[in-house]
Amino acid sequence: MVKRYFPKKLFIEDAVREEPLTQTVLKNLSYLSPEYFSGGVEDHFSKLSLKDGKEVLVLAQKRGRFLKACPGSKDSLCCGYFILESQSNCNYDCTYCVLQSYLTSPPLIVYPNVQDMFNELTGIFETSPKISFRIGTGELSDSLSLDHITEYTKILTPFFAKQKRACIELKTKSTEIHNLKNLDHQKHTIVSWSLNTVRMAQKEELKAASIDERMEAARLCQDWGYPISFHLEPLLYYPEWQEDYRELIAKIFQVIRPENIVWISLGGLRLMEGLKDFAEERFPKSSFLYEELIPGSDKKLRYLKIIRLEMYRVISHWIREWGGKVPMYLCMEASDLWRKGLGYDFENAEKTDEYLGKRVFR
Repeated sequence: MVKRYFPKKLFIEDAVREEPLTQTVLKNLSYLSPEYFSGGVEDHFSKLSLKDGKEVLVLAQKRGRFLKACPGSKDSLCCGYFILESQSNCNYDCTYCVLQSYLTSPPLIVYPNVQDMFNELTGIFETSPKISFRIGTGELSDSLSLDHITEYTKILTPFFAKQKRACIELKTKSTEIHNLKNLDHQKHTIVSWSLNTVRMAQKEELKAASIDERMEAARLCQDWGYPISFHLEPLLYYPEWQEDYRELIAKIFQVIRPENIVWISLGGLRLMEGLKDFAEERFPKSSFLYEELIPGSDKKLRYLKIIRLEMYRVISHWIREWGGKVPMYLCMEASDLWRKGLGYDFENAEKTDEYLGKRVFR
């Protein structure tokens, strides 16, 4: 069983000392003596190594916007997703993780000024002409791996339960679902798991829960009435990939009923500029780093197009075979790969977003 994460050091910015979420963290980390600081996070923690940073939890004031549109990728068909920056960085050690080279601050950061976040979101929801918002917290962090410490879900879930045209997706590789059990979610909180094959999860997703553990957590959330989603990213190409991914798809639909899955995303391995060298230094035994990867128009390293297309065709066929009309989409891929890999595409991100939101905003 995966071990719960607990930091070795806790730092709290003076500006968030009195926030309710700060008090919750202090209660749950009573074994630590917090150190207080003022000023920006980068001024204090930029010299930490990535390894040491994962043992440090920082509570800091979020300055600037909480909600941002997903930047997508050059020449790709986007899905209209929004990113909610409630926390930053991850305690897991996935060898392919983009955060290794993307983030400039090594520690785990949680932003306790939640009321500022809610004020921002409420203002956007009340004034935007956009029909609905699909929002996630799992792009710059794992949405749930710290929830036993922060209890963030107890705050986010009730807020989104009251929203008529917004939902929150909590993407994780953890089993930290316990705070979700008795919450009134109104099916506007989607609990989501990032999955890979058992072989690759054991080798490349270090410190994360096993696939069986993730699927058992998904089963429980299904029993509690939550909509479920899955992200099969990054798809990793290796000799046994077909056998292993077929087993994974079969496992998904053995545990979760298709009508309870709001969407499944597929996305091939992509490494932003500089990440490959960085990851090779940290994880020299990781095999996928030595595959043939070429830069795309967005300068990210990817498998050859013919390989990605084969994977999308084969895996989406299995999803259709067992899951029927479960919505699928490709992450950061061009329209031609959608058409050839899934059998359909959309005119623009707005149409994609409308398609994916149908099971949430009925």
